[in-house]
Amino acid sequence: MSQPGRGSDLSDRRTFPTFDALADYGMFPSASDYWKTGPYGNPVPNQHWCFLGEIEENATFIRLAVTVRDRNGRGKIFVACHDDDRGMHLEKLAKKGNTVAVLYPKAHCFADGQVGFRVEDSSQLTILPFSLKELEDASNLFHHPTTNCSAQGCEKAGDLRCTGCRLARYCSAEHQKMHWGQHKSLCKATKAIEWFARKDWTKWDGKPFVFYSPSKKHDPVSFGDVLDMKGIPYGAARSI
Repeated sequence: MSQPGRGSDLSDRRTFPTFDALADYGMFPSASDYWKTGPYGNPVPNQHWCFLGEIEENATFIRLAVTVRDRNGRGKIFVACHDDDRGMHLEKLAKKGNTVAVLYPKAHCFADGQVGFRVEDSSQLTILPFSLKELEDASNLFHHPTTNCSAQGCEKAGDLRCTGCRLARYCSAEHQKMHWGQHKSLCKATKAIEWFARKDWTKWDGKPFVFYSPSKKHDPVSFGDVLDMKGIPYGAARSI
């Protein structure tokens, strides 16, 4: 596995800030060190960043709209998609407990007094079918893998790897089978973490990241191998 990109660990609060860290510069972009002055006096990003919030309530009607809480526990953060497609390709994933990811968000005060993010480019918005904790745990496993058996209470060397994520290790197939119920959701979540880990978040090269291409009609972060675990039965482990 190649080295993860810089700033890609979800524990990096600069790359993955909370709402309060973003609140002020929504109104004053130039006041934030996320931004710099561009060649024509316009604010341009200094780096890449992404907000993560766990859905508390789905308020979708004619456009994707959800209320989320951030990783500090601040709730009632309103996220609404105002792009031409209104974010409706994500409607089925807009469920309580799933996590919204917004690239390059700016805080916004809506007409009804709610605060949050008005997303005007739906390619910079996705919903991951995992809780914030599941994603944080998966990121920790991805960036800080252990060489010991992952089964609770076992400290033996892990000579076998989970065939799904290739990160969790086990001393035996029996321990992997025993641990599968606990590891299954984490195994799926590491597939989403790979998308973040393939990128260097610390440098802006003029090309924004996107979660999906409208021409492809799908979201590469939350479709396919992230959701489909049929080929990975519990107990499947291979020697390193």
